[in-house]
Amino acid sequence: MLTLELYNHNVRPLELRAGMPIAHLRLISIGAVYCGDPQRSIYEGSDPLTDPLLYEEWGVSLGLDVENPS
Repeated sequence: MLTLELYNHNVRPLELRAGMPIAHLRLISIGAVYCGDPQRSIYEGSDPLTDPLLYEEWGVSLGLDVENPS
């Protein structure tokens, strides 16, 4: 069983809509076969304590005004 708990740490409210990606889940099989390096996440190398960028990341594709949020 897998449970996903969501909490908005951003200063602005986040409205979740159907079809909006909300998580990244990577399952990797551990074994002796080398299949190459996995793709890098856009969050790799960033400060883990920064605010989530879901609004900025997906706002454009959802037709939201990212520059002037209401």
